[in-house]
Amino acid sequence: LVIIGALGSALFTRGFGDDIWRSLVIWRFLLGIGVGGTYPLTAVYAGEMHDERGLGRTSRVALAISMQVVGNILAPTLMFVILLLLGADKVTQEPWATEFGWRMLLGMGAMPCVIALREVWVASDSTEFISARASGHKGRLAEVLDALQDATYRRRL
Repeated sequence: LVIIGALGSALFTRGFGDDIWRSLVIWRFLLGIGVGGTYPLTAVYAGEMHDERGLGRTSRVALAISMQVVGNILAPTLMFVILLLLGADKVTQEPWATEFGWRMLLGMGAMPCVIALREVWVASDSTEFISARASGHKGRLAEVLDALQDATYRRRL
């Protein structure tokens, strides 16, 4: 959703006035849902994966969460670079430069997610996941579903 929202807000918004705001709100809403899901998934993924550097689980989670601060710092820095490349006078006076600048900035929001998606795609399963599957553990969702189908539990409801 993050990639779709970021690229959609950069590429598929057109028009002026209310038209562009309406489409931007839709794309940014999708982006917000994606980002809202990314924050907890980052912590879970960092806590579950093995680290060759010997960091503990808490340290890995803290490091992953602290990278979000780096991202918050990089956004205005990227806008500053775009202003330097295009020229601040062009961005404020020429419509094409203004539009190119904000579209570029919104589109660049998809890059971290593309990189993270690639890393998740090539990563191997965690040792905890492999050992749980090898021991015959069905998973928490399967346990909950089994409990809900149990006759004694259904009578209590």
